[in-house]
Amino acid sequence: MTEVVQKIKAHPWMISYDNINIPFCVFSQCIDNQGEFGNGTAATVYVKRDAPHLRMQAPLTEFDILELGQETYPPIQERMKYTVLQTLLDASEFSFKTYKDKKNLALKPPPSADQMPIGEDHITLQWILGTLDIAEASYEDNNHLIDEWLQQLGWTTAAEKQKFASDKVVTWIGDQLTMDRLRHLYIFHGSDDNSYDHMDYSVLMFGWFHLQMAHANSLHKQYLGTSKGQGLQHAFNLLNWKGLNKVMTQGPFHHNLNG
Repeated sequence: MTEVVQKIKAHPWMISYDNINIPFCVFSQCIDNQGEFGNGTAATVYVKRDAPHLRMQAPLTEFDILELGQETYPPIQERMKYTVLQTLLDASEFSFKTYKDKKNLALKPPPSADQMPIGEDHITLQWILGTLDIAEASYEDNNHLIDEWLQQLGWTTAAEKQKFASDKVVTWIGDQLTMDRLRHLYIFHGSDDNSYDHMDYSVLMFGWFHLQMAHANSLHKQYLGTSKGQGLQHAFNLLNWKGLNKVMTQGPFHHNLNG
């Protein structure tokens, strides 16, 4: 925990959490012979060492916005032109591999606008925080969870938490239920006394993984088809893929469907 505390003080970071279910089974004869099904919450901290610190010295004016639009229009126009060109080059009627001028510089894609760096120094670091015996069921539970996570990360006193809320911006990531609870907490605490209590430090971001799952479920429902006709069912039979006829939350359904 000492390492993650040092990292989050030096670099931008974000945190995600979700509920977990842990069965506690009893395999021997004893007085306490009844199994339990525990509900708790687990969290993970992500640190991006090469991410810039977001600090705005002054708010943007209308002139700044217009100037930014003028500066960014030429590269946007260049990429729009190449998108049209790429559609023509990828057309089945045109064989780009046999085109005699395929090495012409005019046919090369424009340089990347914001290419992601690679290398060991750019790897995202992550740490799992201590699991809490608090179910993510109510607004009060989520309020308690936030306090517990921040205490694990070193902000324990009221003064430290208020300084944290003034100096830091933290992105909270979660599924639809987590974000719904956090958004309403943000509204409920809007009239509280200080920046920590009304969560000024929070940026709320829903989990893209659940959006991908919902999108996959929608595609499966629309294009499943039949085994004798056209659609996903026919493709599953040809590829001999099992377990994809019915949408399932548990198991490798989404992994196999994506494959």
